[in-house]
Amino acid sequence: MYTEILSYERAGRRTWIARLTGACEKYDFDRDFLDANRVIPSRSGRTGTLEYDLAPGVYESCTRGARELFRVKEDGEAVLVSPERAHQLVD
Repeated sequence: MYTEILSYERAGRRTWIARLTGACEKYDFDRDFLDANRVIPSRSGRTGTLEYDLAPGVYESCTRGARELFRVKEDGEAVLVSPERAHQLVD
């Protein structure tokens, strides 16, 4: 198990994590969007932290519009992967 922690802001771009499940002609990947296991708002409530407990697999995260592809390995280590490698892992 690996825990990914992302910061969020109420205004602006949405923060999310999705498990990649295959290829998609329109969006490049099929995705299952995940709900955070924990939401920890700041004192003002305008920002905060999202925590996701992730099983082994290939994921995409988006924080403030910046996207990353990564793989969670069986030992719980998370490593960044290229789009090409992500396709190899999920196809």
